[in-house]
Amino acid sequence: MNMEKEKLDKIKEAVAANWLATDGVWFQAVEFTRGMNDAKRCND
Repeated sequence: MNMEKEKLDKIKEAVAANWLATDGVWFQAVEFTRGMNDAKRCND
């Protein structure tokens, strides 16, 4: 609750980057097993 703004901003950036990487890996896993159409449908 009392975290410095700069430290909190760095944590937010790291979480955002991690989420983006995880989302890409998940999408590829669906694409490779079920095809692009199903991956896009799941992503929507």
